Amino acid sequence: MSLSSVHATLTSLKCCQTDIGTGMDIVTNVAMDLLEAQDGEVNPGVKEMEAMILECAKLDREINYFVDIVQQVTTEAATQQSEAMFNLSAKVKERFTERTAKLSDADLHRHQKVVAFKESIKNSVNPALHI
Repeated sequence: MSLSSVHATLTSLKCCQTDIGTGMDIVTNVAMDLLEAQDGEVNPGVKEMEAMILECAKLDREINYFVDIVQQVTTEAATQQSEAMFNLSAKVKERFTERTAKLSDADLHRHQKVVAFKESIKNSVNPALHI
């Protein structure tokens, strides 16, 4: 596999992030609809929507890290001898595992779409407090 095909695949993977963002917007809209249908009462489905949006944030973060690591490794390999090309997959896997092992799910709560989700829910549950 050539480096150009790796970069083309990364570009496709980055395009998936747009779809993830759209999915997160849809999850927020569904949660808002659930709240509206329950007259502002917290519906158990809203908790499920929150779990789903956190999973989307996690996937978004992992794609960012994966793309970053692949770009680093391929840049390094391009400057080394051709034998380095044979170890690309193992090197990416090793670095990705190391990096994701250091991550905390607490970081997910700072994702822009997660923050917007929580603000929307909070504003819908307590609309009188936000007038």
